[in-house]
Amino acid sequence: MLVRPRKLLITGPRRSGTTLIANLLNAHEHVTIYRDYLHLSKLQQRMGNPKLDTRMSDAQKRVLLQFFLNEDNAKLGVELNLDPAEFSNLREFYVCALSRIALFGDVVVGHKTTGAYAVLGELLNLVPDLKIIYVVRDPRDVIASSLKRFEEESKETVYDFVWDWRKSRSAVRFHMESKGCSDEVFLLRYEDLLLSTEETLARLATFLDVEKLEVPESLTDYGTPWKGNSSFDSLSRTLDPAPIGRWKAENPNAGKIVEVLLKKEMIHDGYVPEFENATLFFRFRVRIGMLGSQIRFVCLQPAMKLKRRIQRQRRRKRVALSKGRT
Repeated sequence: MLVRPRKLLITGPRRSGTTLIANLLNAHEHVTIYRDYLHLSKLQQRMGNPKLDTRMSDAQKRVLLQFFLNEDNAKLGVELNLDPAEFSNLREFYVCALSRIALFGDVVVGHKTTGAYAVLGELLNLVPDLKIIYVVRDPRDVIASSLKRFEEESKETVYDFVWDWRKSRSAVRFHMESKGCSDEVFLLRYEDLLLSTEETLARLATFLDVEKLEVPESLTDYGTPWKGNSSFDSLSRTLDPAPIGRWKAENPNAGKIVEVLLKKEMIHDGYVPEFENATLFFRFRVRIGMLGSQIRFVCLQPAMKLKRRIQRQRRRKRVALSKGRT
């Protein structure tokens, strides 16, 4: 009897170790995980933010497939044959896209994507066999790594990364504590995986209901060798603890700012603050910086919505033109 594989979403803030978890699980013979595949929240935004169970017209489904196949998956080199007749809304599309990558004998099929907190509630409500691994990492390391990796190309500040981390973490805590979804969500501490590997993998295997999880000698990423995507330097082995606490040497000032803004969340997740004696002036300056970042985001929202609306109109015109040529 053919068993339908369970669905899995691996998510967390950027630079939290989600790619490591995805490639580690993908090494299991009965698990298939695609990294940076099926960015459902981005697809939802591009479609005008409909609910996942809102029925789509044929034209909308063609536009969705265009986004998904030509933009997202083209970067990964993944080729999928999806028919608009196979789904009627984003939820069915999500299930269909996951089933397409499952291999014979899989017991778990899933994907990894950061920034998925906006759709967690709908996914948990509408996809009953979905499980979620949320990767938690010391926010000081997350943000130091994010600043190193993204600051120049995205112009984001330490405050932007703090806000993104907080929104993501708050969404997961809300669904676990207020909505009673603790059985469907596994909080995986990055540091526990590296320092208490056997115990952490045993708990993860129980959560996924798979055979024993082991650490292979090497990992692959879409068929090519993968040794980590550290912002600072290459890693020496599959689960190298070197990135833990690296913020102290690389960006202690960012770590200090993070502690002022995220001290409560850090303590809740088991991370120990190290700057208890920050001056009142420093704390005030940090709070003002965070407020400025939030005001900037609110002010930019109308402009971003207008930009997305114009982009959607242009894409509809392109689709209409392509239909006219055929």
